[in-house]
Amino acid sequence: MSKIRSFAFAVAIGLVAVLVAHDGALAQVDKPGLTGGSVVGSTPGLSVDTNSSSMRFGSSRTPQRHMDSSGRPCVYVLGEAKSQVVNPKLYDHVLIVNNSCSVPVKLRACYLGTDKCNDIAVGAYTKRREIFGIVPDAKDFRFEFREYFN
Repeated sequence: MSKIRSFAFAVAIGLVAVLVAHDGALAQVDKPGLTGGSVVGSTPGLSVDTNSSSMRFGSSRTPQRHMDSSGRPCVYVLGEAKSQVVNPKLYDHVLIVNNSCSVPVKLRACYLGTDKCNDIAVGAYTKRREIFGIVPDAKDFRFEFREYFN
């Protein structure tokens, strides 16, 4: 009987150690599921400066990405600005998210250096257009995104 109790005690101690280590790892993440640095993008009219100090998620960490079997990122994000028909001085900022993998991916996209963010979910093998914002007299914009993992 004592062998069973000592085994159960050892299993309980191991379980507690795993849970404590897991909680410590979560404390290092900005938001549950978001890890690593961000990927920066822009509309075609702007250059992308990946060393920008205004990056919200931090540029020092390597972005964690979902990868396909060839080692290429599953998700590609492009920025596009379209002027509105009624008022051509108003621009719809649109993110085009293309997922080329068999798993759905959720990401968090923000205007570069701001707290103006959107969560976007894109299904497996799908392309999605998401209105990111409506802005007067600003045809071009920069953005950054991170993928959720969990």
